[in-house]
Amino acid sequence: MEAANNQTEDKLQSTTNRSDSLSNQLEESEKSIPNLKAELDTFRRPDKMVEGQVERQKSINEILYNQLSLTKVEQNEACEKFHSQDLESENKTKPLTWFRNLEI
Repeated sequence: MEAANNQTEDKLQSTTNRSDSLSNQLEESEKSIPNLKAELDTFRRPDKMVEGQVERQKSINEILYNQLSLTKVEQNEACEKFHSQDLESENKTKPLTWFRNLEI
């Protein structure tokens, strides 16, 4: 009988120790939650900042693309105008050359 009581007391003590240990672990875990939440927020902020930077860069790229397109149109117009003036110049001088050749 005494052996059974000792075995029961040992089991009770072991269970109590395990319970205390688990309670301490739970308490430590609960204490770490606010720090982990703060750390998580710290990691989330840069993501939001990066998202904002990406959106701003997209806007800048769109503006630059529009400016480039406009510049290309202006460049093409200038080339066409130059080519047109060059052709006009050639056309004005050709008849004169042809006419001068007739006089000779």
